[in-house]
Amino acid sequence: MTYISYEFFLNFFSMNRAKETRYLTIQKRKRKSSWLKEGKIVPEIRISGIWLAREGFFPKDKIKVLVNRGFLEIELS
Repeated sequence: MTYISYEFFLNFFSMNRAKETRYLTIQKRKRKSSWLKEGKIVPEIRISGIWLAREGFFPKDKIKVLVNRGFLEIELS
């Protein structure tokens, strides 16, 4: 019997797929500070899902985020 890895399986089925658009909502997060009693509200983006693995992003991978005004680009580093 031949076994294939999970990564191979995901990569095989993601080849030649059309690009997908994902819509997320920017959440608010309260960041604690040693000098502010109440903390500060900052924006937070959380990204999770099987689709990340399908696109080659796995737990403990390092990523690089390129930042421009109104635009974020995420890639494996």
